[in-house]
Amino acid sequence: MTVILLVSLLEVVFPVAPGESIQNALDQASAQDTVLLLPGIHSGTGDHLAVITGEHNGITLLGSPQSPSSVIMEGGSLDQCILLVDGVSAGSVGLSTVIRGITFSNGNSGTDPFGGGMRLNNASPSVDLCIFDNCEAENGGGVYIWKGEPSFTGCIFEGCQSESAGAGLYLYNSPSTVRNCRFMECSSLDDGGGIYLYHSSPEIQNCLFKDGWASDDGASIYCYTLSFPDVGFCTFTGCNAQGDGAAIYFRVQCGGEIHDNIIASNSTTGFYEKGGADPSFSHNCVWNNVGENYGNLPDPTGQDGNIEQDPLLIGDWYLSCTAAGQPLQSPCIDTGSMEVQVASLDLFWTRTDSIFDTGTADMGFHHGPPSEWLSVEDYVVDPLPSLVVSPSPTYGRLTLYCGGDFLEEAQVLDMTGRVVCSTGSPAEEVQLNLPGNLPSGVYLARAKVQESWLTAKFVLMCR
Repeated sequence: MTVILLVSLLEVVFPVAPGESIQNALDQASAQDTVLLLPGIHSGTGDHLAVITGEHNGITLLGSPQSPSSVIMEGGSLDQCILLVDGVSAGSVGLSTVIRGITFSNGNSGTDPFGGGMRLNNASPSVDLCIFDNCEAENGGGVYIWKGEPSFTGCIFEGCQSESAGAGLYLYNSPSTVRNCRFMECSSLDDGGGIYLYHSSPEIQNCLFKDGWASDDGASIYCYTLSFPDVGFCTFTGCNAQGDGAAIYFRVQCGGEIHDNIIASNSTTGFYEKGGADPSFSHNCVWNNVGENYGNLPDPTGQDGNIEQDPLLIGDWYLSCTAAGQPLQSPCIDTGSMEVQVASLDLFWTRTDSIFDTGTADMGFHHGPPSEWLSVEDYVVDPLPSLVVSPSPTYGRLTLYCGGDFLEEAQVLDMTGRVVCSTGSPAEEVQLNLPGNLPSGVYLARAKVQESWLTAKFVLMCR
């Protein structure tokens, strides 16, 4: 195994090729070190592919944030979940422990009823830009969380299944944070097609729930016994529970703040309450759900910003917007309960032309920026020279240079990830003239060198 020293002498990178032991690399690493999984399928036998404990606290387990599907931890031959994160047996595991840019595929809890892709025991890692694909368990097909306060950001739960509860996530006594995630075609043979909450009050913000299914209740979220989540800026559509609650099913002394969401075109009741739940609804658009929009609950439509109108969802769950070229304006635009900065959505958008949301936030799920703008980077085993962009600030003319290597292609992207300027003429030094109508701000220059893309930020000033 090769050990690579990067910029800081405090940080060591341990690359792991498919077929090599992830556990050996974790056991050699220390806090602030990175275990880098190289592209390909990482598989094995036994209970788990890897176990993270308090001895590994502060380590980053890194795949490819730019392409998580290229780094796969495969669970088909394991007896239990793919990755166990245990904050009990050997000390605590906190948010400084990062799991990023990895696909967990075909995980199965097997002999353990908890967690197919990942199981967290009283552990609080940061899980970013990961995919949980076709993972299944009795409880928590994608991830089972027992206590702890982990965060999930920018993750995708797709095709996950549970025999009992929580096909995507199962939270037991856990105030987790779930942001900017997608739950796609997750299904439970009982309750909670997307997320199951028990004694848990997480923040579930800016998430998409699409085509979730439950054979009983809660196609997207099942909220049970002393659970009080904050669910905001989410979109629930195409979901179906054989019982009730396409979006959220509340059961026994539950509640929470339910705000700024879109619940539209689902195959059963939008919300449903049973057993003394008392949620608060503000600035939600609930429309065209089979049965009642608010089952066994007071209907708040017309109060506190709650509406019942067609949200005019188009394409990949965008909002129809006249300024983006559509003939009609969605009633969910500029009708949220707070400013975009307060909602942490100022780098996100609901429009098909990827223009950032501004002012009062739009209701529902917002699309997010590319990972370049989220301070997420890929490590490479053989580092290439840095891309040099000058001058910065610039008034419209740029020079790109990379240590004498040929730049095969060059591009300039704006903050939404759109290409605003490009050239395909290979050269050691590339000059670009930026369009005169670009606003001032931070932009991203990219150049393809030796079949890899290098990036650098620069500032454009008004001319």
